[in-house]
Amino acid sequence: MSLRPIKTAILSYGMSGEVFHAPLIHAHLGFELSLVLQRSKNQRKHITPIAG
Repeated sequence: MSLRPIKTAILSYGMSGEVFHAPLIHAHLGFELSLVLQRSKNQRKHITPIAG
């Protein structure tokens, strides 16, 4: 039986999103980073996919 990864989003991508959350989500096969939302700044340019 093949399990599908849990689609995950990061809201308000800042220092903790860049340093902790995004790398851990990418490293764990059980999760798929499918959305990053950011109100301002362009810190998320190296993370895909992006919305907002």
